[in-house]
Amino acid sequence: MPHTNNARPVTFTAHAGSLGTVPNTRESVLAGLEYIGGGNIEVDVRFSPTGVPVLSHDAVKDTSAFTLEECFALAQPFTAGINLDLKEAQGNVAEIHRLAEAYGLLPRVFFTGIRASDVAAVRALGIPYYLNVYPGRLRARLRGANARLARKTRVLGAVGLNLPHWWTTPTLVRTAHAAGLLVSAWTVDSRTDMERLLALGVDNITTRKPDLLQTGVDT
Repeated sequence: MPHTNNARPVTFTAHAGSLGTVPNTRESVLAGLEYIGGGNIEVDVRFSPTGVPVLSHDAVKDTSAFTLEECFALAQPFTAGINLDLKEAQGNVAEIHRLAEAYGLLPRVFFTGIRASDVAAVRALGIPYYLNVYPGRLRARLRGANARLARKTRVLGAVGLNLPHWWTTPTLVRTAHAAGLLVSAWTVDSRTDMERLLALGVDNITTRKPDLLQTGVDT
């Protein structure tokens, strides 16, 4: 971590709630930061009714959630990247940029959870983002489907594709890489799936079980 596969570096991302913690809490963030080293942690980001960025998978109705600012304060002494899985792209996204800049974390943050309809809201921030895609098994078999997906992703300004691991295929990975795009697969919680994705040459693996790495994923 980072590992290499097919001569490409690959990072591992500790999913929100990894290592048996409650997702999007101080405990979860700290556990991921302490364990993942030079990899990434993932947190889900929404906004409180007053526009404060908070860590939550579901919509929030009050101000009790752990805040993104608290997360950034915890992350400062560490080296991990911070994957902001943005659940509300139409919220106060400018505040996310302000906080990341204030805590010196802009080089370490990036977005996932971004759909095509979200791009206009985040593109001007200058924070890298992956496009969430759901190609499906049948669609992936259609002639030219992967190439069209890669072209769309590049036009939308994303650095790569973020998709469920079971839809990550050799052809998709090759096509994305040929287009200069990264491939991030989620959520990968078995050693067998990790080894399959490493063999495919993906660039990132998101997992709730980064401790499997200690037991020796064969790269």
